[in-house]
Amino acid sequence: MKTSSERKRELREQYKLMRPDMGIFAVICRPNSRYYLETTENLRGAMNSTEFKLNAGMHPKKALQKDWSEFDSKSAFSSKSNLMTWTNPGPATKMIWLC
Repeated sequence: MKTSSERKRELREQYKLMRPDMGIFAVICRPNSRYYLETTENLRGAMNSTEFKLNAGMHPKKALQKDWSEFDSKSAFSSKSNLMTWTNPGPATKMIWLC
């Protein structure tokens, strides 16, 4: 039977090896067919951050923020995401607003 400190060490090592889901997501404005694309190493965090910024009115992409404010965010917008596999870790966040 493992002692408590050995178990804690194992759990700590498992945590260090964990990586968040990496991927790409799109916020789609249906009324004008615009897409906002972002790739990130932390998919869930980036999606939460984007939604928070849009709801707070402080997203850096002004065209996206304008559309979010102009149209009803619940009915006019949808989002999609795709997971990617980890190959080369490093900063890889990119944002694009397609008109």
